[in-house]
Amino acid sequence: MKQTTLYFVRHGEVYNPQDIVYARLPRFRLSERGVREAETTAKYLKRKPVKAVYSSPMLRARQTARIVQGYHPDAPVHFTRRLIEVKTSYQGEPRAVMQSIDWNFYDNRRHPTDESREDILERLLKELAVTRRRHAGEQVVWVAHGDPVIILTLWGKGRPLTDLQAYKGKTYIGHASVTAFTFEPGRELPVQVEYTDPNKQ
Repeated sequence: MKQTTLYFVRHGEVYNPQDIVYARLPRFRLSERGVREAETTAKYLKRKPVKAVYSSPMLRARQTARIVQGYHPDAPVHFTRRLIEVKTSYQGEPRAVMQSIDWNFYDNRRHPTDESREDILERLLKELAVTRRRHAGEQVVWVAHGDPVIILTLWGKGRPLTDLQAYKGKTYIGHASVTAFTFEPGRELPVQVEYTDPNKQ
């Protein structure tokens, strides 16, 4: 059986004039720049034989997914809450508050329902199992959010999830970037994890 490839795309830049932590707050759309970023990434993925697109239900991700689908009209879009943004009680806070804790939602949880890194990985792996079963030997796009992309990357590389903090700041993944996970049949972990930022090429 052929390899299965998952292209995990972060959404484009978000229109956020108040510069707050939007997390799961509704109606945060792509900015004009974010639309251009999504278009660039969609063109990059155009040459891939994508069979389906799965997306977080957040508006910014849905918009990015639709732009990607525009170059793969035969690939259906599915929305799943397993790809949704991090659940955190910091949503709505100004950037200054997050900078004071180094954007570390996880070791500074304020509410029992705040997600941990492990919570996020658990839901991502459930979605991955479904994707690999439905699309064995095919190529698929996921569209979601920065921290989930990094968390799956750390898992795929066998690194501790606490290494997420090393990505905060200037080394954080780019908007509309693509992290490709390549899986061999019968193997849990990917045989390759490759990061690409089409907007920096």
